[in-house]
Amino acid sequence: KIASGKLERNKFSPSEVEGMFAAKAARSAVASGASSSKPKRISVLPPKRNNNVSIMLSQFKLPVPAIVEAILKIDLEVLTLDRVAGLVKYCIMEEEVESLSMVPAEMVPKLSNAEQFFYALKDIPHIRERFDAISARLNFDMQMEELVAGVQAVRTAIVDVQLSSGFKRLLALILDLGNFMNGVKGFKGPTVGFNVDYLLRLIDTKSTDGKTTLLHYIAQQAEDDMPELHAFADEIASAKAAMRHPLDIIQSQQRELDKSITSVGKLLAKSQDDIALQEALCSFHEEALDKFTTISQTVKGMLLAYDALVEYLGLPANKTKSEELFGMFSEFVVQYQKAIRDNARAKAVAEAKRKKAEAKAAHSASVAARKAKKAKAKAEAALNGGDAKATRKSSRASAKASSKSVKSKKAKAKEARKKKSRPMSQIYSTIKKGDFYKERATMRKQATLRKVATAISRK
Repeated sequence: KIASGKLERNKFSPSEVEGMFAAKAARSAVASGASSSKPKRISVLPPKRNNNVSIMLSQFKLPVPAIVEAILKIDLEVLTLDRVAGLVKYCIMEEEVESLSMVPAEMVPKLSNAEQFFYALKDIPHIRERFDAISARLNFDMQMEELVAGVQAVRTAIVDVQLSSGFKRLLALILDLGNFMNGVKGFKGPTVGFNVDYLLRLIDTKSTDGKTTLLHYIAQQAEDDMPELHAFADEIASAKAAMRHPLDIIQSQQRELDKSITSVGKLLAKSQDDIALQEALCSFHEEALDKFTTISQTVKGMLLAYDALVEYLGLPANKTKSEELFGMFSEFVVQYQKAIRDNARAKAVAEAKRKKAEAKAAHSASVAARKAKKAKAKAEAALNGGDAKATRKSSRASAKASSKSVKSKKAKAKEARKKKSRPMSQIYSTIKKGDFYKERATMRKQATLRKVATAISRK
């Protein structure tokens, strides 16, 4: 408090201040003493790299000293392919070697596992070359197998295409057909060859009615005249496997193997005193070198054979990729076989239609025959019925005439009886009185004569 230019002192409670602040200072001193008893961690690697290396080391499931010992002894039971791939990927770098070299030995326990691992690696000579050599040792068999498989596939396809008689005859058939079509169109002079990539365009040439293609026609001609040509599809079937192994990839695999084997040889030359390294890699290097020399000669022969095939087919050298060439052959085989199936299906459909038409025609003929037979029978019946009708008509006429005759006779008899049985009154009315007695006498005579005739006829 300031008043009249003079500083007036405030009154504090010593016990209160001491109780509050002196006790707190004592507690902080104890806490700082406890924390100082723990060793402080130091960091050399960046956090992200430290974390990645720690994850890689966790795959070993071993402490750092055991991992380092396996690297020194080149223990392939511990150093598996995946683990070595991690070691190669996260290998210690030169600047990290320099940084770790500045760390005192007593501070190593304060490093992380990743940093302790790198601290141990910094003293191993040629550590990166060592990891590469171990990786080459583990990958060699698989890489050699892939290279051999590719070389064999391409070599087989080259030989099959060159030696396929069916394929040659099919190409000749296509060439002849092309020359014939060109001749029809008015071009002069036969063509001595064609580019093989035209094989895949045969299916694009449609017939005038659009129902078939030139490839289907060729397949049908081969089916009719030279069915043995169909065997070419099996003869060059190896092209499908060869197209999966481009020559560029094969040569790249060869260079990779050469690089790996060379790096192993250089490491062995620089590490004459490393007994463990010599024992683990020396015999491998010799065996790998022999195998590589053999496969290199095979690759060289394969490349020469491919160049000869390209020249045989009339294709430009160094511009025709193997995967495209063998892929074209494989696709053509697929198209040709499909054309054969399509032709067989169309033939079956046409045959079914023909049989159906024949059956329909036979049915129609049968129905027509039955109708004709029925009509004939009806006509005959009508003819026979007409004669019978005429006979019946004649009989009826005769019967009618006979009936009329009988009726006429009966009528006359009846009339006669009527005349005979006329009453006397009618008789008297028809005669004169003077003639009455004469008529009566006549009637009596007639009656007497009848009686006499009757008596005579009885005797």
